[in-house]
Amino acid sequence: MLTYPPLDDRRYDDLLREALALIDERCPQWTDRNASDPGITLVELFAHLTDIMLYRLNRLPEKVHYALLDLLGVAPRAPAPATVTLTFRLSPQAVDAGRLVIPRGTAVSDKSGSVTFHTLSEAAFPQRHAPDTEVTVEVRALHAERVEAEVLGTGTGAFGQAHTVRRGPILRRPVAGDDLRVAVELGPDDSAQGREKSDLEKVRIDGRTFALWREVESFAGLAPDAQVFAADRLRGTIIFMPSAAAAGALADQTRPSRAGPAKDRQIRAWYLRGGGVRGNVLPGTLTVMKTPVPQVSVENREPAFGGEDKEPVADAIARGSEAVRVLRSAVTTRDFENVAREVPGIARARAYAQRDLWAYGRPGVVHVLIVPKLDAADTDADTLASRQSPGLLADVETLIRRRRPVGVETHVEWARCRKLDLSAHLVVSEFENAAAVRARLTGALRALLAPDGQWAFGQPLRASDIYETLTREPGVRYAERLRFHTGDAPSEMIVDIHRDRCQETTCFAAGRALFRSLDRGESWETVLDPAAGEAARETFLGVRTAPFLPGKVAAFSRREEAGRATYILYISEDGGESWRDTRREAQGTQAPLLHFVFPNEIRDVAWSELDGMPVLFIAGRDMLQRIRFSTVTAAEPVPVRGATEAERREDQRGFEALATARHLSGLHLIAVAAREGLGIFIAVGGGTFRRLPNTTGRPVSSLAFQQVGNETFLWAGFAAAGGEPGQGAMRIGIRLDGSEDPTGWQALSDGWTHGSCEAFDFWDDIAIAGSNRGGILCCRPGRDARWSDPPAISCGLPPVDERRSLPPVRGAAIGPSETDVPFLFFGGEAGIYRSADLGRTYAEIGSDVFDDKVPLPRHWLFRPGAIELTITSESGESL
Repeated sequence: MLTYPPLDDRRYDDLLREALALIDERCPQWTDRNASDPGITLVELFAHLTDIMLYRLNRLPEKVHYALLDLLGVAPRAPAPATVTLTFRLSPQAVDAGRLVIPRGTAVSDKSGSVTFHTLSEAAFPQRHAPDTEVTVEVRALHAERVEAEVLGTGTGAFGQAHTVRRGPILRRPVAGDDLRVAVELGPDDSAQGREKSDLEKVRIDGRTFALWREVESFAGLAPDAQVFAADRLRGTIIFMPSAAAAGALADQTRPSRAGPAKDRQIRAWYLRGGGVRGNVLPGTLTVMKTPVPQVSVENREPAFGGEDKEPVADAIARGSEAVRVLRSAVTTRDFENVAREVPGIARARAYAQRDLWAYGRPGVVHVLIVPKLDAADTDADTLASRQSPGLLADVETLIRRRRPVGVETHVEWARCRKLDLSAHLVVSEFENAAAVRARLTGALRALLAPDGQWAFGQPLRASDIYETLTREPGVRYAERLRFHTGDAPSEMIVDIHRDRCQETTCFAAGRALFRSLDRGESWETVLDPAAGEAARETFLGVRTAPFLPGKVAAFSRREEAGRATYILYISEDGGESWRDTRREAQGTQAPLLHFVFPNEIRDVAWSELDGMPVLFIAGRDMLQRIRFSTVTAAEPVPVRGATEAERREDQRGFEALATARHLSGLHLIAVAAREGLGIFIAVGGGTFRRLPNTTGRPVSSLAFQQVGNETFLWAGFAAAGGEPGQGAMRIGIRLDGSEDPTGWQALSDGWTHGSCEAFDFWDDIAIAGSNRGGILCCRPGRDARWSDPPAISCGLPPVDERRSLPPVRGAAIGPSETDVPFLFFGGEAGIYRSADLGRTYAEIGSDVFDDKVPLPRHWLFRPGAIELTITSESGESL
């Protein structure tokens, strides 16, 4: 906000000094400057009075600022009512009570009667139900009193009529459709007043007929005979068409002119009053039915939320600058955030364009993340979930839909929060009350990290931020031993790492859950954990993205339940943001998970295209299958060796590895390795498979395609039994027509003595492979076909104790860094490690324990968890 320059910056001392200077110039004989001199007393008095006048003069820019904001329609917002879901329970004795109905407007209060809610709709109990079963219905209720058909006065027929309700202010409900209604009495001549008049809804009260006029935010662009009104809800004033708004339209003499409610026509209003923060009651508070319904009891099982008092004037002034930027339509991301915050109960919002974050993003798509208002002391997961009500989300969606430009698609979601536990040791003065210090600091830390506070979206937390907060407390001498814990990271049992080639800074990791990083492994988030909180145990075995289909992700897992194992394939079409089938989403219900269940083991999956549609191939222990996503029905078998019965039996011996690619010629290549060393097969597009030469009798554990300039290569990694040194890998060139290079396979075994070759990835001409005992090895076949030496035991990877060797590589990836040297990503039983020097040294990046900086995924927020502060005095005594 601009700082206004003072119109006159002189103060009392300046004025007094100027007056004495004039005395010296014009009355040099006046030499007594003591305060006891009557003349000096008068000079000081007038300097003081002038100082007061200048102060009032300098308030003029501020007053002009208030006036300009008032012209823009910016004023403190009216109070808002809290909302809650009330659960009405039917008495067990009411089995044969017939049809019981909870009427709309049923009043429910707390035991003291100081807070009363009214239901927003009618609800009926089911007429038939089994004995001794709990029969309930849920109804939304509002902490507001509904004033019905209040007489505001009578019309005058002039422009600019205004009438004030008797029991204002009118509550702020920017989304609801019937929270404020104004009706004007119809006369016998109104049937000839134009087509718009006949379209208005009619109501009849006390023998009179009224037409309900339409509320608008602005009179700009409206015809002078439009039956509309605007409302200043805080003042409780209903304003009809002002003359200034209609002056331009009066030039059209072909249209009838009607300034507002006609002379002597009665005006009535229906509105809501009350509201405020006192309506945000705790669960179990609303138990008294002020409108009795026989054999029915009531309670609120969740807290009420959304109640707000009148907005302070200072907050309205700070909001005024935004009114200049956007009046009626949201254009920039900041506009969308401001619109979302208009909804009562919303504390913060963050908007971003989809194409700015995602490779699959489309222009004109905006995502809006919202945060509900919370209490600083209640930031646990249950409280946060209870405030994230579907009704509140729907209110934001409705308001944003009204304000968005034509052609813009919007998605409103709850902002994601990462739980953060922290501990620290403090040394305080011996004269401090340790309990009081701990309480104050705990509150300050919770306020710092609260989702609805000021912490920036996606901003990492550094130890200095916490130390600054702790040492700001006057009694704290110093703080030390700061530790953070998130509990949401790939810190163990990683079996696969995969980099998204369409979005190069994005990585996925498979293990006890499916994890994703959008910033080269700096921060991780759990994107899929379907077995969380269930008795079943589920482990993700692999994840694959399509290098030519942005947003497509497939993850497969093994699920064990009741001694039985099944294999599940999950599909995401938006980069792992969601895993649900939006094509099967019904109105008001959440779409089901997009997944497929297989009875036999899945070994590998890979994306391709067929007839311009995405296709996912699945290599399993029993057969090769594919899913066509044009219809998304079920997996279908794909014959590899042929269609005869004998060939089908051979296919049922299973497949070990799978790879796909789109050749520079546009051809889609599919390669699959059969189990038991029965060969590698390749197909072009939807054609038949053929066995590649010299591939039988050699057990293959991994397959991958590499694009180097204009060349395409198929790589095959060999499995090794026990402590065998292994054979490394081999590769073969694939020509533009999909045929293999006639020179055959190039052996890549020089320098390989580390067991099985488990995984491949590529960056430019660098090929990396995961090994059983030598870590991640690098090779550049175009320069030197020898594999690099394994790193030293002290490289940073956790050694295997019993062998004193490097741990087996379960997942390996290579991707861009901030320098010219790419990152290597190592996944294993101890979590995820990253190398910035092509595998010589590693640093752990999958930990959930930090002591310096806690990373945060983009557009996420922190949620404070457990805060443990140990306190000792300067003498060393524990407090």
